[in-house]
Amino acid sequence: MVAEYASPEKVKAAWNEAGEIVFNSDIEILPIEKYQMRFFADGRLVALYTDGSNPKTKGDNALICNMKSGYGKGLLELKHLFYIPQGETEFKVY
Repeated sequence: MVAEYASPEKVKAAWNEAGEIVFNSDIEILPIEKYQMRFFADGRLVALYTDGSNPKTKGDNALICNMKSGYGKGLLELKHLFYIPQGETEFKVY
């Protein structure tokens, strides 16, 4: 397995490009349905994944949007992890 680390400039450029793609497209956020929670880091982080009942999103992240126009039409996963900070009761985006 090979890991490649990007420079801060390269990371910033990639985020800017991703933002342009998302914000310049007609996007519909799909409802979160039939999902499973997968825990990481000894239960401190959770991600939502589809349960596999829909062949288009089988095993993918449950946070999905449909890009109707613009660059890259089709389904796009919004990969996020959530956590509950110590002393709080609600999930936060990690």
